[in-house]
Amino acid sequence: MPATHRRTRLVGLVIVVTTVLSATGCGSKTQPAAVPSAAPPVPYVVKLATVTGRLSSPARKAVRARVGTVVRGWWQEAYLRPGATDVFAAFTPGAAKLARRDADLLSDPHRADGTVAPVRQLVDLDVLAVKGRAVGVTARIHLTYDRSATATSRCGVGGTVSLVPTGGVWRIFGYDVTRTCHPRKAGS
Repeated sequence: MPATHRRTRLVGLVIVVTTVLSATGCGSKTQPAAVPSAAPPVPYVVKLATVTGRLSSPARKAVRARVGTVVRGWWQEAYLRPGATDVFAAFTPGAAKLARRDADLLSDPHRADGTVAPVRQLVDLDVLAVKGRAVGVTARIHLTYDRSATATSRCGVGGTVSLVPTGGVWRIFGYDVTRTCHPRKAGS
């Protein structure tokens, strides 16, 4: 059947459904008024972008979950949670030492000044596997959040962090990250 006939039937079906709903009183005053809801939470999305080497499906899921938890924990402590104290717990000791020197980049010292709300949370993982085991991950990170005290700023964190399993736990051992913040106008 040509595509134009399918579209015509689909449009006809939409008109019929709309007519039936209108006739049954879906828009009548007897229905309770819709209550506006709070904005839904912003999803935290972790994707496997590439896997170099052989890695089973269960192992892929495990790496995605474990590395995703590490990155999310760092983001929460460093950018999204006011009053966080152990900002670089997800880093190896050597990387944590360097990160403390780059704290203005790898954390947001102004997050305690007001409300912080994530707008976008996306992590793409490139995994290196050897003999069926993940031995390294590069996480491409995309975090956008709003912070407000007296004015609202939109901040973005992007770049890469490199992770390695140490003692059965994934840790960040390297980073190439940028962070920018810009004032936002009301309603944008």
